[in-house]
Amino acid sequence: VAVNAAGNLFISDYANQRIRDLSSGPAITSAGVVNAASGVGGSVAPGEFVAVYGSGLGPSAPVLSSELAKGLATTRVFFSGIEAFTTYVSSSQINAIVPFGVIGSGPAELQVEYQGMRGNRVSLPVADAAPGIFTTNGSGIGPAVVVNQDGTFNSHTNPAPRGSIISFWATGQGQTSPPGIDGIQPQSPAFPVPALPVSATIGGIPVPQRDVLFAGLVYCGVLQVNVRIPTSVIGGNLVELLVTVGTATSIQGATLPAVTLSVR
Repeated sequence: VAVNAAGNLFISDYANQRIRDLSSGPAITSAGVVNAASGVGGSVAPGEFVAVYGSGLGPSAPVLSSELAKGLATTRVFFSGIEAFTTYVSSSQINAIVPFGVIGSGPAELQVEYQGMRGNRVSLPVADAAPGIFTTNGSGIGPAVVVNQDGTFNSHTNPAPRGSIISFWATGQGQTSPPGIDGIQPQSPAFPVPALPVSATIGGIPVPQRDVLFAGLVYCGVLQVNVRIPTSVIGGNLVELLVTVGTATSIQGATLPAVTLSVR
């Protein structure tokens, strides 16, 4: 009989020539909780789509839901006792939306339950906003998911003209007006807007506030931003794209832009 550092109990079954693994339940760490768009960890914000990584979180075969769900594949996620909606669960990853009830200056306590067994608890800082921009490769680095004014996807072979309007998507906007309701999909035309001001910077040029034409939740946890590209932006395929909500700004590269779009 042996116990590893994660608290799992291993029993040597001599008669059947097997090692029996008796898990103590789902195991997570604070470093394994990241913004689902940027992949950046740290603080979580109300209404943010997050990815939770660990072990024993769900079934070995991943389960993806087209709808927001609680108890997906018998996996449940709790932030400070408030159950979160999920869209994806597997043994090593969960995609969930931080409940809007997670507010205040104190930390949030995260815990995962699978098949009725609750795992360890981790403490996470809570921020008013923690924005991250969705990218085409899903890594949080590289070309952003951007739609040009003509409705086509932005790419190095299909750059957006300066002065034109683009749309991109992010998460981590924080509280909204009207206040967000967990599990209720936003409906047009009155999409909820972030309670904090939203701004954007393209190629190092701040977008004038009059040219931030729309910033609202179009799906639970997903913020759409429509902006006009400043005519002073220098064109290219590695034009930096940043979004700021309140005082929090999306990821920036140390030497090269982290999130980009193509401009001509």
